[in-house]
Amino acid sequence: MKALAALLLACVFCTISPVMAQSATEVVMRVATLVHAESGNRGCGVRVTGGRTEPKGPSSWFDASFNVYRQGPALVQAIGYEIAPPEFDEQTPPERVAIQRAWLKVEDATGTTRLGENAYVRDSLVYALTMDEAVALFAGLAKGKRFAIGVRRWGQREETVYVGTPQLDDEQRRELGTCLAGLVP
Repeated sequence: MKALAALLLACVFCTISPVMAQSATEVVMRVATLVHAESGNRGCGVRVTGGRTEPKGPSSWFDASFNVYRQGPALVQAIGYEIAPPEFDEQTPPERVAIQRAWLKVEDATGTTRLGENAYVRDSLVYALTMDEAVALFAGLAKGKRFAIGVRRWGQREETVYVGTPQLDDEQRRELGTCLAGLVP
C-alpha cells in the first residue's frame, strides 16, 4: 500500500508538463496510455514503441509496456519486430521476432535493473516488477526522463539498446492520472 501511495504521488507529476533536459534522442519513442479492467482487477500502464530504420536491411522495432494493477504484481511486456525494406512502392508489414530477454529503465536510474528472460523461444516476453521498480518508471516518465530499453533476440549475442524520451501529451497525462487514482480503494 505504501508503494501504491508513492505511485500516486509520482502521478502528481502527470498533471504538469515536464521540463526536458535534452530535446535530442537516439530513437523517437511513441507513447500510449493503457487502462485495464479485466475480471475486475483494474490496472494502468504505458506502452512505449520505437525503433530504427536500416537503409539496406530489415528495420528493428520494439513495443514495450509497463503496467500496475490494484491486485497482483506490476508487469512489463516486450515485443520485437522486424520490417523488411519495401520492394518497389509497397509497404512491408512488420513481423514479430523471438525475444530472449528485455529490460526497461530510466536512463539515469541507480541500482539494478530488473531483467526479463524467456526460457523458451517466444515472440513476446512478460515479466514481473516490484512496485518500487514500477513507481520509478512512472516517475521517470512523468518527469520527462530519458529511457533505455534493451532487447535481445534469440540467436543474438548482444542486446539492442534503444534510448529516447517518451513524452505524454496533456490528455494522456490526465487519463493516466485518473486511472492511477482509481487504483486506490
